[in-house]
Amino acid sequence: MGKTIGYLCTKKHSEAQLYKSVVKADKFYIDLATDRGCSSYAEFNNLIEEVEENDKVILPSLVMISEDLDEVYNLLCIFRNKGVKLNLLNPTRGEEIFLTDGGFKTLEAIFSLRRDVTKIRGAIEIKAENQIKHRENQEVFPDGFYQVFIDYKNNGLKAEMAAKKLKVDVHKFYRLVREFS
Repeated sequence: MGKTIGYLCTKKHSEAQLYKSVVKADKFYIDLATDRGCSSYAEFNNLIEEVEENDKVILPSLVMISEDLDEVYNLLCIFRNKGVKLNLLNPTRGEEIFLTDGGFKTLEAIFSLRRDVTKIRGAIEIKAENQIKHRENQEVFPDGFYQVFIDYKNNGLKAEMAAKKLKVDVHKFYRLVREFS
């Protein structure tokens, strides 16, 4: 059977004593914070290293440790991988949903999607850079070309006016129309 571990980051001794009296734990890790709420989280890091499977960790809230969703996700992954049950004493901002299996799976899916999008975005940027290098001599469509093209094709906009709107000469406009068509 695992042990119950309490964790608190506080700047007041009285708050730590109150926490210890409310949370009945086998062991406590208390980090001290400055007046601005800063801490090195040395005790929390010790807790993470020493926690074992089937232990139960009681925190006031996840937001107390970090408001960065990446860090919260990484923290939850660590506890889940170690087989630790996490309880929140004062959950805020709906963070307790992430402790459920469904909530964690949703969070996991979001981060997986974000990694995939980052990879795709990087691949698209590389492809675009390569296309620009290989096509330096080819025509580049000016900004607003698509709308002017639609007006030219559907609304009877004259080629001279279209070229003027795009700030290109009429011959270049015709070349762009041919290439786009």
